[in-house]
Amino acid sequence: MTDTAIAKTFAPLTEEERSRSAANDNAGREELLTTVPPDAPQPDFNLRGFKVALVSDYQNLDGSLSNYVVRYHKIDANGTEVLDEKGKPRKTFRPWSVLRQADGTLTWTQKGVNAPRQVHNVLAVKNATHVAVVEGEQCVERMRVFTSEWVPTTWQGGANSVGRTDWSTLRGKTVIGFADLDDAGQSAMQTVSEHCLAAGVARFGRVRIERIAQFTVKDGKLVPREGQVAKGFDVGDLAAEGMTWNMLVEHLGEENLVEWDQPPEDAGIPEDYDLEDGRLSRFVPTPNCRATSSVRSARHRR
Repeated sequence: MTDTAIAKTFAPLTEEERSRSAANDNAGREELLTTVPPDAPQPDFNLRGFKVALVSDYQNLDGSLSNYVVRYHKIDANGTEVLDEKGKPRKTFRPWSVLRQADGTLTWTQKGVNAPRQVHNVLAVKNATHVAVVEGEQCVERMRVFTSEWVPTTWQGGANSVGRTDWSTLRGKTVIGFADLDDAGQSAMQTVSEHCLAAGVARFGRVRIERIAQFTVKDGKLVPREGQVAKGFDVGDLAAEGMTWNMLVEHLGEENLVEWDQPPEDAGIPEDYDLEDGRLSRFVPTPNCRATSSVRSARHRR
C-alpha cells in the first residue's frame, strides 16, 4: 500500500460519509433515547386499573429531559383507590422513555433509560452543598416541605438500580440518606452510601429514622409517640404529621439525628470550602491565618 493510500485510509470521514454511516448503523434497529427530542409525541401515561398519582421528570445535566417515572395508585371498578394493610394506596411505578423505532418513528415505552442514569432534581443537586437522598419521588416532594436546608433527591428504579445511577453530581457535597423504616430501606441506603462515598462526597450520614419515629407532633410541638409506627414509615409520613427538620434539630440535636459514615481519604472537597461538624462551609482565611490545602486535607481526614 502506498503512502497516499495509507493516509487516505486513516483520514477523517467527510460529512457525507459520517451521515451515510450513521444512517446505515441505525437502519433496522430500535434505539432507546436518553434525551427526549423536541419532536417527540406527548406521552400517554394511562395504565389499566390504575390512576396516575405523581409524574416525575428526570433531567440531564444540560437541562434536557431524559425520561419520566410515574407513580400509580390501584383503583377498583368504581375508580376508588385500593388500600393496603397499612391503609395506604396500593402503588406501582413505571418508567417512561422515548424509543426511536427502526423506521425513525418516536414512541413512548415503559422502559428505563440505559445506565448511568442521573439522579432526580439533578440541576438543584448540582448547585447545592447539602443534599438529602430519600426513597422515591414522592418523598422528594415531601422533603421540600420537611426542610429547606437539604436539597432532596432520589434515584429511579428502586433498590436494585442504585448501581445504575450516576452519583458523581454529589461529589464534594455533604449528604444524608433518609431511608424508610424497614430492612429493605436500610439496605438500599447502605448501598447508596457506598456509591456516594466512592463518588467522592465530602461526607455521608444516615438519618436515624428509628429514633425520629419515636416522636410525633402535637399542637406544633414534638412529643413522644404512643405506640409503634407501621413498617415502611418514611419522611413523607413525618411531613404529613407537621414535623420539620428544624423541629427535630432543636429538640434532639443534629448530632443525635445522623450517623456519619467514614468517607474515603480522597473525598472531594470543593475549593474554598471546609468541613465543620460534618457540614461544608466556605473557608475564609484571616490576614493572620493562611491554611494550605495540605493542612485542610489533614483536617478532613480526622
